[in-house]
Amino acid sequence: VIHFESLKFIHDNEKKPFFSYLPITIPLAAMQCPDEDVAPFRKKFPHFEDKIGKYSHGTKVKNPVAAFAGMMTRMDRGIGQVLDLLDELKIADNTLVIYASDNGRGPGRIPEQKIRGRKLSTYEGGIRVPLMIHWPGVTQAGSVCNEPVLSQDFYSTLASEIGVQGADIPQNDGVNLLPLIKGEQQKLPSRALFWHYPHYYPRMTPASAVRDGNWKLIHYYEDDRVELFDLENDRSERTNLATTYPTRAKELKQQLDQWR
Repeated sequence: VIHFESLKFIHDNEKKPFFSYLPITIPLAAMQCPDEDVAPFRKKFPHFEDKIGKYSHGTKVKNPVAAFAGMMTRMDRGIGQVLDLLDELKIADNTLVIYASDNGRGPGRIPEQKIRGRKLSTYEGGIRVPLMIHWPGVTQAGSVCNEPVLSQDFYSTLASEIGVQGADIPQNDGVNLLPLIKGEQQKLPSRALFWHYPHYYPRMTPASAVRDGNWKLIHYYEDDRVELFDLENDRSERTNLATTYPTRAKELKQQLDQWR
């Protein structure tokens, strides 16, 4: 329903500036997807047909791999319909489309891509998310930028693009990403990135994290424990270097304390 309301909203506002936020609810652990999208993958993944997935919301589903693939297909189709509508209305060249996820993908199956943690974790598996930006005539198709950014950056970026002067943008953690988006540069001025998760979850206790360059520190509240990682050489965050580099750990902890 949200998806089709978004299409209607774009169609109704094609003649004037608009902002559309489309929070797609799939894929999600509930594995809710029409059989028409799941059926093709049951044939593709028959060796999972005897598996029963048990998920949140009390949902149980047969062949969870096929169900997940069906949801991904449905999501892809919905995003395609949005992009097709922009083309049909001839406003694609003047519309910035940002695609991002709300949490990371978790550990990978390929050894060299394995990262630690998953959703609701301050390890890379929880906070490293996909980000794609589509802007015909501005972004270069197929280009890749490796600069770490935050979702808070969208605020400063969009405000700048619609003509809000820097002095009129309230202070926040975000910066303007337009130089990256337009390919004018591949890096931003040096800055620290912060995450705050003061909650309890089966795989996580309250903590905060800071990343400065390739160094990342996680601070757990309950026992005042810190973990320090060198993401350039240890993306899987397996080796805690807090005692090996105590000065670096202290500096990052001070940055984190100041930010909090």
